[in-house]
Amino acid sequence: ASSGGSSNQVVARADYSLSPRQQLFARYTYWNTNTLGTNYYHNNMPQPQVLSTTDQAVLGDTITLNSTTVLDVRASYLRFLFTSQPPFMGHINQANFGPAFAAIASTETWDSVPIPLLSGYGNQYPLSIINVIQYYNYDKYDLTGNLTKTLGRHALKFGGDFQPNQAFLAGGSGGPDGNFTFIQNSPTTDIFANFMLGQDVQTSSSITTSRNTSSYNLTQGYYVNDTY
Repeated sequence: ASSGGSSNQVVARADYSLSPRQQLFARYTYWNTNTLGTNYYHNNMPQPQVLSTTDQAVLGDTITLNSTTVLDVRASYLRFLFTSQPPFMGHINQANFGPAFAAIASTETWDSVPIPLLSGYGNQYPLSIINVIQYYNYDKYDLTGNLTKTLGRHALKFGGDFQPNQAFLAGGSGGPDGNFTFIQNSPTTDIFANFMLGQDVQTSSSITTSRNTSSYNLTQGYYVNDTY
């Protein structure tokens, strides 16, 4: 089965001296990954393709206020984008699976395929993860600063950290078009026969919908440190 992926990272940094007492720096990092959807069964139903992209930018300013006092300030931003999507999503005709699926097609969160799980009938893992659909977007801001003051044998440091974070999440559903479980003795002793009869275990089968969600949280902290 074809598999593999690629990953690329670029880091750039610049430093600039405004004066003997003030130093600036800027750094930017870009990192992306692309993991192919492994096609275990050599058909048109491979595992999801997984993509991720990370962007980070940092600005720093260090100022020597006098011979005993130094101010250090950092501001940074990080964005992380993550996608897990079956390559066939959006190209499925639900009517091919029967009139019941055609009837509910317009209400499904994602256009994918129903998954039959034949308990004990070979390795179910490749089938169970076909419909892992996730779209995540994380934004992280960070502002930190500290002031260091030398007094005799003491080095006093006053500082703080301010971090607002945002997240936007979509997907997360592993069965947008249904996971259907087939076992022995429900109703026959042959699992495959139960599958052909369409007699799934209703208490273990489901069609899952999902909603987009978002979150915001603010973290801040302050400290005083004395080294002597």
